[in-house]
Amino acid sequence: MRNNGSTILSRLICVGLAVALVLPPISWLVWSFGIPVGSLFSEEGLRWLFVYSISHSFTENIFFCVLAFMAIGVWQCVLSHPTIPVVRRRAIRVTLLVAVFMAATASLAALHPDSPLLSINGTLANSPFSRGFFPAFLVSAVQLGVIYGFVVGAVRSLDALVNVLVHGVRRFSAWLLLFFIISFDYACLMYIFHNI
Repeated sequence: MRNNGSTILSRLICVGLAVALVLPPISWLVWSFGIPVGSLFSEEGLRWLFVYSISHSFTENIFFCVLAFMAIGVWQCVLSHPTIPVVRRRAIRVTLLVAVFMAATASLAALHPDSPLLSINGTLANSPFSRGFFPAFLVSAVQLGVIYGFVVGAVRSLDALVNVLVHGVRRFSAWLLLFFIISFDYACLMYIFHNI
């Protein structure tokens, strides 16, 4: 099953790369027939490709993916570390205590009437807190995983900490590549069809 998933992922990456390679000449060909699309081989299109295409592809969504993969990897590493049940129970208690403290601190910071995390209207709707909740949640998940790993003995050195942090990014690196390619293809398509 894993080989089948790897094959599907490899094919998706190849399709995404093929789309990225054929979009510029196809956009130029369609544009040359007088159809109102943006040509990636025109002067403006070439400037866009060199200046803006990569910045459009590196959106905050890739940052969220990296954080999510990091959180998954940290927890996979620390939960798979062999340990005795007494230590595991102590690690769960410590991690839950820290999680409750973090949640209480975030709630107090967000719900205080003069909080800078509230919107201009003083509400949580469309506020810095609501916009940053998801990345803050992912960073907290990474922090809690590191704390759990420290208590069970999975994180005892700086090298172990780095290995735990990069495990998920390393494991899901092909998915990150696919996400980047799809983001690039999407940005190119939005440029090509911006007049329609």
